[in-house]
Amino acid sequence: MSRVMGENVLKTALDTIKKYNMLARGDKVIVGYSGGADSSALLFALTRLREELGLGITAVHINHGLRGAEADGDEAFCALTCARYGIDFISYKADVRAEARARRLSDEEAGRVLRYERFEDALTARGADKIAVAHNKDDNAETVVMRMLRGAGAKGLSGIPPVRGRIIRPLIDVSRAEIEGFCRQNGIEYRVDATNFQPVYNRNRIRLQLMPMLSAFNPLVADALTHMAALVSDDNALLEGLADEWLEKNAVFSDNSARLELSALAAAPLPIARRAVRAAFARVGGGVFDLSGLHVGQVLSLCKKNSGKTLYLPRNIKCIRQYNSILINNEGDAAHSYCYKLAIDRWVYLDRYGIYAYLTFDDRPEPRPYSEKKLKCCCTKAFCYDKIKNNIELELRTRKNGDRIFFKSVGGSKKIGHFFSDIKMPYDSRLTTPLLADGSDVLCIFAGGLRGKAVLSDNFKPENAENAGKKRVYLQFWEEANGGIDN
Repeated sequence: MSRVMGENVLKTALDTIKKYNMLARGDKVIVGYSGGADSSALLFALTRLREELGLGITAVHINHGLRGAEADGDEAFCALTCARYGIDFISYKADVRAEARARRLSDEEAGRVLRYERFEDALTARGADKIAVAHNKDDNAETVVMRMLRGAGAKGLSGIPPVRGRIIRPLIDVSRAEIEGFCRQNGIEYRVDATNFQPVYNRNRIRLQLMPMLSAFNPLVADALTHMAALVSDDNALLEGLADEWLEKNAVFSDNSARLELSALAAAPLPIARRAVRAAFARVGGGVFDLSGLHVGQVLSLCKKNSGKTLYLPRNIKCIRQYNSILINNEGDAAHSYCYKLAIDRWVYLDRYGIYAYLTFDDRPEPRPYSEKKLKCCCTKAFCYDKIKNNIELELRTRKNGDRIFFKSVGGSKKIGHFFSDIKMPYDSRLTTPLLADGSDVLCIFAGGLRGKAVLSDNFKPENAENAGKKRVYLQFWEEANGGIDN
């Protein structure tokens, strides 16, 4: 019986590879190899299929550093096995507990994240095409149950996808019992992780305690759950396609933000609206693993809130009800912020804009001191120098907390954020608008870009009566004579 079971594993794996177009002839494959039964069976099966499919194979082992000498033994076993069979081998060490603390994740989740990061490293190092991991039918069924207990939607109940990007799962239709029979039949040695039999993680408790109880009601419970997951996956794919169509018509994306039309979002069927929000978050934040159904509901509730209402989402992503739209913006992207230090008679190249800045006491344009470049002055702004506190250095930068600008009309200073709100500046523009600042005192807001319309603080306007006759400083912008980069 084990012989039949073993042959079935190889046939099922090959059928799965063909069904989902997992591999093309000549592909180089990174195989996740822990040394356990599942990954050992996967490595052996792909090695058996290597000639038929023309594959290049590299086994990759990650030592998580959680089980001391036992984990080191797993690593040594994997290295020795690959050397014996002439399989290219890479091993990585990781401090999962330290990474879990640093990333604020559980040990289990940190281990998963680190594994895939190292697989990607190996894929780059070997110039490989795919990453093969050894999830099986029982893993899929347990995942469905675990997500069901969390109250997951259709996406979660679709289970583990056979293919996700460059990640493939050739054993996803093979049971754990079949894998163990395949190993016995072919004399495949493997390591046993004792922690798999300890109910310390939720997945282990589901595997060891809950699945046997469900099997008492239906001995083929893994088949039933994976069949259900496949049906849900098909339905979910249709709804996600409709959500993508909705986004094409009603959303505008930039590198770090998504702007959704509010009225269209409020009118969309709830299954489409939820998926549109999740897809927008994924594009801005790089994934949706930590975006819960509660978060999605809170985003949709902004449709009924006043303009300016703000919601903070995972990964430093901010969601704002803004006039006629819902803005999802990645606050954590460092590309938003910049700061150039400006001093008298010092040329500074503004690489973000492709032009030069020059502070001077002389309003007459000076020739660029570098003979290899012909420059022309494209804009000059004048300020009252005597009002500047830090007369050694100014900053041309994006806004910071505490920034204020002075206006006589309001009888004092106004927060930059309030000023941006008053002029109804789009939120993503607020993050990149250049300011000339003396500490937290803003001399000028370049609301129209460095060569466009600017708003000067009344404190620093040379033409104001109280500043008459006082020393002036000029900020000049220079571009190459054949035309610089527009801002």
